[in-house]
Amino acid sequence: MNNAKKLRKETPSLKNNLCSGRIVELLELGKHLKCCWCERVLSLENITNETRKGLYSILNVKYNECNIETIVPTDKVHATKSEVKHSDVNTKAVLENERKSLENTRLESMENAAGRPESYENAADPRPEQPLSDTYTETSDQNNNSQSPQYSVDGSRSDANDSMEKLRKTLERSNSPD
Repeated sequence: MNNAKKLRKETPSLKNNLCSGRIVELLELGKHLKCCWCERVLSLENITNETRKGLYSILNVKYNECNIETIVPTDKVHATKSEVKHSDVNTKAVLENERKSLENTRLESMENAAGRPESYENAADPRPEQPLSDTYTETSDQNNNSQSPQYSVDGSRSDANDSMEKLRKTLERSNSPD
């Protein structure tokens, strides 16, 4: 018997779960907040069950005088071509999500066309971003060749062939299975 009391105390009641956020169409809730048997106004304090369907809920509200439960939706519901019922708020949320997704896709394609790196490319480089003057330092050129000197990332002077060889080795290391 003690276990049953303890379990009842630990199990959250329906009343505690009803305090979290909902999207409610007040006019629709007001229309349906009547007893299905005697047409009297129901109280939200007598909710016996709640079925959440996406962003809206279906409430079972009991009227104490008739002792009958009435189903009360919190949003308008419409039927699709396949006779499946959907709430307006869920449909609007899905359509808005699709619209935002298309906008993001268009924006990304415009950014790619402009040559902006993808966000994952920026995140792949763990080094902190530094100004070019700190990253590439020019060493004095003793020979004063007519060709412009080439510099590696660490600031040391390098030949183009050396750079390509280093790049090739780095790519081989990163592509090899560990």
